[in-house]
Amino acid sequence: LPCGLSNGADLFVSVEGPPTADAAPQAAAPAPPAVTAAAPAAASSGPARVTAKEGSAIASSQARMGEHSYYYSVGKAGDPERPPVPQPQRTCVERVAAGAPEATISSFSFEDTDALVKLHIPLAGAGSLPAGAIRCDVRHRSFDLRVTTAGRLLRLHVPLLHEEVEPARCALKTRAGKLLLVLAKAEAKQWFELRKSKGVGDTEFLKLVPDSGETRTIIV
Repeated sequence: LPCGLSNGADLFVSVEGPPTADAAPQAAAPAPPAVTAAAPAAASSGPARVTAKEGSAIASSQARMGEHSYYYSVGKAGDPERPPVPQPQRTCVERVAAGAPEATISSFSFEDTDALVKLHIPLAGAGSLPAGAIRCDVRHRSFDLRVTTAGRLLRLHVPLLHEEVEPARCALKTRAGKLLLVLAKAEAKQWFELRKSKGVGDTEFLKLVPDSGETRTIIV
């Protein structure tokens, strides 16, 4: 009870079952035997509830302030006429280990053709990895390859490629014991290296923005 008042305080009235408007004046009237016998058990089997006494300060607060009253809950618990408040359902969310160890993929071979650049990346068990474990974000002049395996993250990130590519025509494939990343050239130019580096007298290098442009994500 609020304020530490006892059950017998004159601010409260204990009633059996749901209170009615004429419950107080008929309390002393004898109930007809036939009606008592036919009354459903649920009407009198409920636990005793405590309600605010009519005319008391608590009843006045409830009537004046409604659900914002400090005493709003008095007499409300266990009321069969009040529908239960739905509780939010808890959902199971897969946890991703924070700070998972990350390792850079440093071993790969580079193959240059007229229209394509192919990267052969050794990876044991590449063909048996679960779906979604391998993903690559490709932009017009960069890519970011990530492989989740054995509780760690393997990454090969090239923020500035030697020349531009067409992300829509790039591909990522799994082979026995390796990954094959295929980059489609935007222009049929020879690539002397995978990464763009500043050459002597290269005034355009500083104008290039790493990891710029729209991203196409390839998931294997």
